Amino acid sequence: VSLADAIAATLPELRAHAESRMATPCAAKVATGVSSDDDGNDVVTYSAPVYDGPCRIRNRGNATGREVESGSQAVAITVVEWHIPIGSPVVPVGAVVFIDNIARYRITQPADGDDMTARRYPVERVE
Repeated sequence: VSLADAIAATLPELRAHAESRMATPCAAKVATGVSSDDDGNDVVTYSAPVYDGPCRIRNRGNATGREVESGSQAVAITVVEWHIPIGSPVVPVGAVVFIDNIARYRITQPADGDDMTARRYPVERVE
């Protein structure tokens, strides 16, 4: 049995395990426009969900070991990922993840990779 065959045989079980950890209902939507309210605050409008289902947010901490300069000190880069089932449609970069109908995270990069157990999108917090 080749390594590729062993991986292929194990993937369904690993994917099922990954999906069992996705317990948070969420939706991803794409911004369709921005307007202003009476106080001059931005009001963003969104598309219908491009993804609606279970998810998981994972904070990997400083998994990259990278730091950036901020003022006079080095700050560790924190990696946060949004996980959805592998069979889900591809969600575009820039889409916003809603949890409990509140915008929480923006997708910053595609979910690249082969033989994955979940689609893992790097995200940043929406303020």
